[in-house]
Amino acid sequence: MAGAIGQVFVTGTKWMSDLLDAGGSQAGRYYTNFGGTLRESAERHSTTAFIGNRAFVSPGRRAPSQTTFSPAYLGERRGDTYRSGDIVTVERARPADAAGITRAHVLATEGAYQSLPNIARLKEFLLNSLGPRWIVNWRSQITAGEPIFVARTPDGGVAGFIHPKREPDGTGYLSAWYVLPGWQGVGVGRQLWAAASEYWGPTDIRLHVIANTDAEGIYRRKGFVATEPMIDTPPQLAEYDIVAPLQGYTRLDRSGGAAGTRPPDG
Repeated sequence: MAGAIGQVFVTGTKWMSDLLDAGGSQAGRYYTNFGGTLRESAERHSTTAFIGNRAFVSPGRRAPSQTTFSPAYLGERRGDTYRSGDIVTVERARPADAAGITRAHVLATEGAYQSLPNIARLKEFLLNSLGPRWIVNWRSQITAGEPIFVARTPDGGVAGFIHPKREPDGTGYLSAWYVLPGWQGVGVGRQLWAAASEYWGPTDIRLHVIANTDAEGIYRRKGFVATEPMIDTPPQLAEYDIVAPLQGYTRLDRSGGAAGTRPPDG
């Protein structure tokens, strides 16, 4: 989310669940390098990656969608841009929000990646890979009860969304935070962050972000510090010749609680 909030990935592994859609053998080889294993679930037609004690599930089949990811999808639509006096309401996402969430995801990613080298195939990636996969994934996660919050526009659309998670040890993880480019700079991101902060409570927060984007500056200003070695570009991005390594960041809780005394995870 360049100018937006940036591209954020789940615990060093949100993009891993994302990559499961790439196909069994390729994904399997990649996860092996990270000490993970793959398991197919025939009943749910999904793939589960086990990284340590965590499981990340990604749909194995793309469900039919009314959303068409043609080049016209990237053009401006009604509701994509803030109008003077518009007020958003932050609330839990509903399954019907999956299309709006995906649109914010895709358009914010397009903006965020403009600072990266070699993005000649970016639109191809957005329309053929990111959009079709994640409209299914977001709907699945919302239906499963994941804590995804949307900024609801006056006409019922989605100006942006945030996906905070709680780790087993009680720390927080920022899985995703996106705002439509036309709604950036008017406080939508702050409102979403406030909802996530309330969900997390006082605790350490971790995230992963595409390096060398405006998002890094946003997180540094919020007190995040780079705490992990750089991770290579995820294979699904590399497939489209996009160079986008990931950087892990942590913000320690300073409220005086126990979490504030714990060093960041490596």
